[in-house]
Amino acid sequence: MLVKMKKTAIIVGASADIGIKIVESLKKRDWNVYGTCNKNKEKLERQLDKSNIFKINLNSENSRRELEEMVIGIWRREKRVDAGVYVAGLWNPFFKFIDEDEDKIKEMWNVNYHGAYWFFRALVPCMIQIKNGSFVSISSTAWTKGSPHAETYGATKAALANLMISLSEELANYGIRANIVSPGPTNTKAFRQYYPNDMDVSEIIKNIPINKLAEPENIANCVAYLIEDKYVTRQNIILDGASMF
Repeated sequence: MLVKMKKTAIIVGASADIGIKIVESLKKRDWNVYGTCNKNKEKLERQLDKSNIFKINLNSENSRRELEEMVIGIWRREKRVDAGVYVAGLWNPFFKFIDEDEDKIKEMWNVNYHGAYWFFRALVPCMIQIKNGSFVSISSTAWTKGSPHAETYGATKAALANLMISLSEELANYGIRANIVSPGPTNTKAFRQYYPNDMDVSEIIKNIPINKLAEPENIANCVAYLIEDKYVTRQNIILDGASMF
């Protein structure tokens, strides 16, 4: 009797609010889930076995090697990797363009773009072997709308989106799909860190016709759909409640 193998997903940046919800969503759908983190490992350990967690600093000079070794190790263990989700992101707003620190600029590029590039590149040979795969990146509406005092952030997210669009075309013949989820203002700890005042948040919500912030669950549900559907590719799903923000 043939035993049906569980599908396997790797989530890079799995320990923050959106990443955790993606892990939960895929586990409910009976996926075998692996995740990376740089911080909040204890939080991720409440969702995943320790052997399914990889601590990787995406701003370190070893990150490419560590991402590649992780993918190869999971492939050897599971004999398949069906989905890769890149959630990791660094946001550093409220700096004037002429004041932005060079080290922070480099860190943002490493975390928001270079990590995704090497992660997906490591996954391609695995997915070609099973003739199936799904890439999903969490981007932002900042790359389509622009945002003052967040020029580098928007540029990294634009580069990430372009990477996904290009990969969707280059890898389609191998059964590999690539999509983008671009949230607007989302009710996460990171968002609240920069907008701790409820009055400021209320002003933002006034510019969202649906009259509320996105929740991490909304992003996670969209990611799960994009991973499991076999035809959708090259899409940028904007989750902003028709925001004018």
